[in-house]
Amino acid sequence: METAQIDSFPTNRYENILRLITLWQDFERQNGADARLEKFGAWMQEQMQQRSREDGSDAGFAPSALFPPSSASKNQIPFPNVDAMAHLRMDADGMISILLGRMGRYSKMYIKKAFEGQRITSIDEFVLMAAIMRHQQSQGEPTKSEVYSATLTEVTTGAEIMRRLEKAGFLEEYSDTKDKRMRRVRMTASGKGAFFQAAQQMGAASHIVAGTLTDAQKQDLIRLLTQLDAFHHTMYAEHRMESFAEMDSYAAQERARIANISTAAQQG
Repeated sequence: METAQIDSFPTNRYENILRLITLWQDFERQNGADARLEKFGAWMQEQMQQRSREDGSDAGFAPSALFPPSSASKNQIPFPNVDAMAHLRMDADGMISILLGRMGRYSKMYIKKAFEGQRITSIDEFVLMAAIMRHQQSQGEPTKSEVYSATLTEVTTGAEIMRRLEKAGFLEEYSDTKDKRMRRVRMTASGKGAFFQAAQQMGAASHIVAGTLTDAQKQDLIRLLTQLDAFHHTMYAEHRMESFAEMDSYAAQERARIANISTAAQQG
């Protein structure tokens, strides 16, 4: 079995995040569909032991500490030990990125299956049509650029999805009455029928995505994700054309601002 390249973790936390992501990719390649989070820590420990046997080195950390023994049932995934992660000089940010990425993959899998046999065939088509529907109900029929902005879609990608939906007879575009250069879009009757059918399947898939969370847990998660979405919406809307270093600087400034607000509130 090919051994993943694991050396001593560098002190730079961003390098640690990249290393953790690389290790997860190695783990997925080796384990395929059986790559599960609860096995990841043990796998890293095995890789470290094999590396030590080969060169006699001691990398100075125990990856299995990420997932300590738990009394949870076999159907539950133990949450990573935060104290152990701090000891390994890895912050929670890397784990959040990995878990959100995994949730995105799970969600796409369920939705893809839910849309089998539907006239709307992908989550991208559904999201674009949902944006058009919301805009029509609140502000009237949108322009193409408004749809792309609302769905965080690049122009070339959005235009291709739009062409597919127009070819299927679900959308139609027309020139704005005041500005002929501006193109607006609206759903056809056929498009509305296809959208509402797909929406039922989307609802069923969403129930699976929410898993076994209680109503209270769902509300807590929505609150946290809404806060995170607000941060990234501002980043996307106002800073996406900047360099990564500039984005990183903005994020650091925002963290400091929120920390100051929290400190002031506690002192007050």
